[in-house]
Amino acid sequence: MGQTVAVIPAWNESATVGAVVYAALDARLVDAVVVVDNASTDATAAMAAAHGARVVREPVPGKGEALRAGVAAAGGANVLVFLDADLVGLRPEHVDRLVAAVASGQADMA
Repeated sequence: MGQTVAVIPAWNESATVGAVVYAALDARLVDAVVVVDNASTDATAAMAAAHGARVVREPVPGKGEALRAGVAAAGGANVLVFLDADLVGLRPEHVDRLVAAVASGQADMA
């Protein structure tokens, strides 16, 4: 399996983005985490970086713009897993189940 990157678009999610980053980083099947700070006015970028994510900034507001920037930042990843920055209760095994379905060829998208 090639590289798997978690892409997390985030707009003013400083209260929750850290836990989502940790869950993605702790997933066995995720190699890297990219948080796209989408024109936040709070400490989202700083929180994401402090929790271990690579942070890219997308100044144009909108989830589509953030996803586009995240895909570009993921480079040549074979699998992308998109996670919302406000997912409460996300655990590494949840992320691994999503990635495994695609990586194993059982699904093109999960």
